Amino acid sequence: MDATIASIVISVIALVIFKYTIKQANKYWFRPKKMEKRLREIGFKGNPYRIIFGDSKDVDRMRAQVTSKPMELSAISYSVFYHITYICSRSKKYFIWFGMKPRLSILDPMLVKDILSRPNEFRKPGNDQMGTNMVPSIVESCLEKIEKWNLSLASKESIEVDMVQEIDPLIGDIMCKTVVAGPISEESKRMYQLRIMMNQQAAKLARLMFFPGWWSLQTQEVKTIKAAHKETQSLVKKMVTRRLEEMKNGASNQGDMLSSMLEAFQDEASGVSLDDVIEECRSFSFIGKESTARPLVWMLYVLARYPDWQERAREEVLQIFGDQKPNVDGLNKLKI
Repeated sequence: MDATIASIVISVIALVIFKYTIKQANKYWFRPKKMEKRLREIGFKGNPYRIIFGDSKDVDRMRAQVTSKPMELSAISYSVFYHITYICSRSKKYFIWFGMKPRLSILDPMLVKDILSRPNEFRKPGNDQMGTNMVPSIVESCLEKIEKWNLSLASKESIEVDMVQEIDPLIGDIMCKTVVAGPISEESKRMYQLRIMMNQQAAKLARLMFFPGWWSLQTQEVKTIKAAHKETQSLVKKMVTRRLEEMKNGASNQGDMLSSMLEAFQDEASGVSLDDVIEECRSFSFIGKESTARPLVWMLYVLARYPDWQERAREEVLQIFGDQKPNVDGLNKLKI
């Protein structure tokens, strides 16, 4: 009898291990290889899949090489483009492996046009009323920044501006106005410091993040990230609960993201919890700033690099807005 029970237990354990092994093999090998095969069939080029790390080592090496020394502006875009497409055989359709997921890049203008002309298949986010309400605050912050640049230029023929250092605080100011409807607070400044700290530690752990359970590692970097994450959660909760009390005491919705989410929270039919509100604010504070600042800096660089397009864009803006401040209706008419 005991032998029979032991045999059953061993069989069950063996079955569980076998199923787990098959699941992990599919996740880390068979599925990525199947995706790679399909991508090559439809014309994409890229490196063969390498388990877990993918192309991360190549990307790290190229990033270090490109950023190791200052470069002329005219060489920046070419150098980055060359290094990235080099590993992809200079194809206009290529993929780079980030862990087990291929990231697709398309440089063929006709194919890009085809994709953008099929909105039912490649969907864009719809119009967002909350985003519409944010436009005046965004315009106000941008005008303040432009006025600052104009004052710096007043007594000089030209000035050199480090756009990364200028745009980062601009986006921070916009986010404070649009997310919590107010000037930059001490909590916001501290969250910004924590975000920088977490990014620095995460960069050191980039390769480990493809491993399951990396969050449980007892390294100094993981401990620092966890502590910063916990402090951020506490700061966001403090901001959210403070605004909730203000609204319960009669404060009106100022059109910012936090007020709108808290209105939804107070509507029982919405299904929005306070934890949902806190998590959305935390994510927006961390992810939204960087994902907005980087494209804006790049756009300004490209406009400076191609003054003919800069002039065409300026003419269009003046034609639509004249001397008026930008507004939602006019923004929807901009083509260039």
